[in-house]
Amino acid sequence: MVDFNSEVLEAVFELQTKNEENKLLRQELENIKTSRMSQNSEVDELRGEKANLLSQLSRAVQITSSLKNQNSQLLSKLENAKRPIASLSKVESPSVQSQKVLREKEQLVADYRDAISTLRKKCSIQVKERTALKTILENKIKVLVDNVAMAAGANNRGLESELLPSKASKDLRTLQRIIVASLAALDQADNSS
Repeated sequence: MVDFNSEVLEAVFELQTKNEENKLLRQELENIKTSRMSQNSEVDELRGEKANLLSQLSRAVQITSSLKNQNSQLLSKLENAKRPIASLSKVESPSVQSQKVLREKEQLVADYRDAISTLRKKCSIQVKERTALKTILENKIKVLVDNVAMAAGANNRGLESELLPSKASKDLRTLQRIIVASLAALDQADNSS
């Protein structure tokens, strides 16, 4: 009977030990699940930021391209406007030409001067917009992308590879290269003009 009681006590003690181990394992499993959910939400947040940055970068590239085209058109119009003004400045004296023709030519000269003034103002505004765009790219978008890339790199250390897919990492690196290339293109365009 003593052996039976001691076996029962040992079995009860072993059962209690196993129950405590199971309880600790469940708590550890819950902690891992909570940590994993938190990491997944961080990855989702990084993906959202990446999509937002790609959208901003796309818009910035479109604006830069549009500004470049407009600038070229304005410069072309300015060059075309200079030619007639040079020929109009050689107008003969009023005694030789009729008053009507002289007034028409004077009006043409005034119109050309107004057009040139407008083109210069537009060109000045576009230069300022281009500078602002470059500043935004350098000081805002590039910093944000670098921060996201750094955060993604820091989050990826020691975690399973499925938390931050290699595609997201590759896309972040691609986005960084696009920003650097856009800034270089803006610098090159600024230096060539």
